[in-house]
Amino acid sequence: MVESQAFAVLSTCLAFGIYFAGPLGLLVCVAPSRARANLFPFVVGMTTFLLAWMWIACLLGLWARLGTAAATTALAYALAFSAFAGVFEESFRYVALRIVNGKIAVVDWKTALAYAAGHAGGESILVGITRLGSPGFAAPALVEDAVYHLLGAFIVHACFTAVVLHAVLSRRLWPLFVAMLWHFGQDMFGPAARALCGEYVGSVLYFGTNFTVYPCLLVATLRRWFPAAATNTSAQETTSSPDRMAASC
Repeated sequence: MVESQAFAVLSTCLAFGIYFAGPLGLLVCVAPSRARANLFPFVVGMTTFLLAWMWIACLLGLWARLGTAAATTALAYALAFSAFAGVFEESFRYVALRIVNGKIAVVDWKTALAYAAGHAGGESILVGITRLGSPGFAAPALVEDAVYHLLGAFIVHACFTAVVLHAVLSRRLWPLFVAMLWHFGQDMFGPAARALCGEYVGSVLYFGTNFTVYPCLLVATLRRWFPAAATNTSAQETTSSPDRMAASC
């Protein structure tokens, strides 16, 4: 009995360590040689996620207050949730990556991963706060939940980030709309799989896809669009213009 209680306490501490300290560890893991340099896109990614979800939470609250049957069904809520997440998270991501692109000198696949680590970190911290307020998981399940909301979210959002960053660098909007539709489909996939296949099989399909298919998509996307570091000339011009002015004087 004492051993089981000690195991539960240790598992709970591990879970909340992953929720709250895991994001910084993730940043160090994805780009160890540039962790300090990539701190800016990491912080921007975390802040942008939280700002986007302030808007999404408000819209979902308004949706729930409609009080109609359509607004209270599980399918309607899933559609609204997925649509709001796809539109707002990706549009906020696009604006944030434009800011990142204008502020740092080198933009490459490590930039995309650092931003995605911040995005996943914001989600992990937000979920961790929610779990503190309403604990409803057994200790081992809490660890699994923490790992998914850090690593699983990172893998998925690294894919979205790569697509949106390509939109920023190529100055074309179609990848942004692809990311919005992809995000909508990803958020609808879980509820649809559970509704059609049952809770257990649907969850296995959902989580299995996130940890098997998405890493392959991420590698393919990064190899296709970010084969090498891209020097950000606009950021270089911004930082070097004072030097050029001083030299001319």
